[in-house]
Parts: sequence; C-alpha cells; structure tokens
Amino acid sequence: MQNVIGMKIIKYIFIVLLFIVLFAGIAMGAFIYKAKFGFNSYETTPHTLDAKYGDKSILLLSKTNGFRHGEAIDVSLPIFNDIAESNDWNLYATDDAGVFNADQLKLFDLVIFNNATGKVLNPDQRKLFRDYILDGGGFLGIHGAGDDSHQWEWYTDTLIGARFSHHPIKYHIQEGILNKEMHIDSSHSFNVELTPSFSIKDEWYVFYESPRRTGANILYTLDEADLDWNGALGPFYKEKDFGMGDDHPVVWYKNVGSGRSLYSAMGHDKQSWSSALHKKVIEEGMRWAGGFD
Repeated sequence: MQNVIGMKIIKYIFIVLLFIVLFAGIAMGAFIYKAKFGFNSYETTPHTLDAKYGDKSILLLSKTNGFRHGEAIDVSLPIFNDIAESNDWNLYATDDAGVFNADQLKLFDLVIFNNATGKVLNPDQRKLFRDYILDGGGFLGIHGAGDDSHQWEWYTDTLIGARFSHHPIKYHIQEGILNKEMHIDSSHSFNVELTPSFSIKDEWYVFYESPRRTGANILYTLDEADLDWNGALGPFYKEKDFGMGDDHPVVWYKNVGSGRSLYSAMGHDKQSWSSALHKKVIEEGMRWAGGFD
C-alpha cells in the first residue's frame, strides 16, 4: 500500500515538474519571439495637436511592439522635456503612432524613436516616414530603436546603418569608456560641446558591422577592454560570444537623402539617464538631427 502511495506521489511530482518545464519553455519562447519580432498593433487615428507645433518641433515616439524598456522610457521622458524647454523647442511625446499621417508628421522637424521596438508603423506610415526623412526630416534613435525587431530593411540598413547582433546577457549592465572622434570641421558643435571621453554603465549592443561602412560619421566608440560579450541565453544563441573589436561605435550620425539621422546605442539602463554627459550627447544629437544648430 505504501509503495502504491509512493508511486502516486512520484507520478504527481513528475507531472508538476513537467508542467513547470513546459510553462517555462513557452514563456521563454514568447519572450524571445516578442524581442525578435514583436506582437504588432497599429494606430491610424490622427491626434489633436496644439497650434504651436510646426516651429522647432519634436515628435517623441516611445511605442513598443517588441521588448519594452519601461524604466528607461519613464525616466527619459522628463529629461527630453527639460532639454526641449531649455532650448525653446516644442516637444510632443506619445506612444500612439496615429500622428504618423500626411498632415501631422510634416509639422515636426525631428522624430525620436525613444526605445521604440518592433513594427511600430504600418506599411503606409512606413512609406510616409521614409519620404519624410528623404525630404529633409530628422531622426534620432535611442538604444532599442537599433535592435533587430523592426523588420524593415530600409530602416535597418539605411536609416540606422548597422545590423544588431546581440548584447551581453549575464553581465548585461557594464561600465564602459566612450571615446569621441574628432571631425574635420573643428567648429562642429559635437567637437565643441561634447567631452572627449567619459565612463558610463549601460547595456552595450553589438552590431555585425561598423556603420562606417554605410557612410556614418562616428561620434563615440566603446573601449571593449575588460567587458564581457557573451550573448548566450541559456541554451540559445551560444554563438553570440563576440564583440566588435577596436572599432565599436556607440553613437553615430549621417545624412539620409536630404534628412539627418543620429543613433545612440545608449539608454537601456535607467541609471544611464542620470549621467549629465549622456544627457548632453542626447541634447546635441537633437540639435543636429533636428536642424536646430
């Protein structure tokens, strides 16, 4: 009798463990799928905008159909607002992409993808946004805006200019040293306003290639010394154990058609937004990309 009871207990334990393993596997699969492809939804209803937009105006989009950097987005919003107010720029912040319509998008000098992930725009909105950039609009991408969840070849290869590979997993927040590259024009605001080097803790992205190859001007590179680059996620992505070597760009900018594009891989960790030097990079990036210089 005791043996029968014992076998039943073992059977129940086995079933419970099996369900736990299955649930964990499903949860992990859903997490990876969302991070890589997103669960996509789209908004098309135009917004109600104040009449002030149209002169030195910035559209800040924090929409996420992929992984959401919730804490970073939350702490960044008042920082973007403070930067805009101190420069007399008009900032409109939203998670709703309905503002990407022909009448309203043209009111903004600069569009910021603030850790925006996944397919945040539908096909019509994508075409509108591409034309907006090529015709002279500005773009600033923050961290997750450069990951591999966007599923848009022009956006990845041209607007960002580099394809995301991975980021470290076990030691995903590490302190790194950023070094600025000087540019031919010594009066360039990036040369004048930004520090030559600074240290900051963040999650560092690895790209398959340097954006130099797509014509980008590199603003800051990362010193890879003493940093861990293993991007394995348990049994997944074991091949993701490499950095970019001596040329590891973190912030870069370039012209795209008649427009301007600047991307910063910083901004994952909420603490990175407390760095005055990081905030200065963002401010000067907004100034250049928006054509406010």
